[in-house]
Amino acid sequence: MKTLLLTFGLLLASSGLFAQMSVNNGEIRVEVSENSTRNELLEIRQALAEYNIDFRYNGVKWADELLKSIGLQVIAEDGRTREFVLPQMNANSKIVLIYRFESLDEADFCLGLEGACE
Repeated sequence: MKTLLLTFGLLLASSGLFAQMSVNNGEIRVEVSENSTRNELLEIRQALAEYNIDFRYNGVKWADELLKSIGLQVIAEDGRTREFVLPQMNANSKIVLIYRFESLDEADFCLGLEGACE
């Protein structure tokens, strides 16, 4: 079943539907930046739900259609939870989620600023 979902995810990612989400080699990578849109956040939420991953966001503030503040919570299918709040976003801010399937290693499930999860 996960193979089918991975294939589906790859097709969506390669079609350009999710400019900020990719699924490759058993890994999901999501990027949220100042340029992320309301629709992209919703699409990411829906796509991650297909993998039994709950993607929640709150504290969202927008200015001129740019994302200025967000709080994220991600709950994996095994119950592990990650939370990250970025109260002030700018053009250089990028939040990254990396989730590796088939791994319970804490380092294989990361949510934070770009660079912290690499």
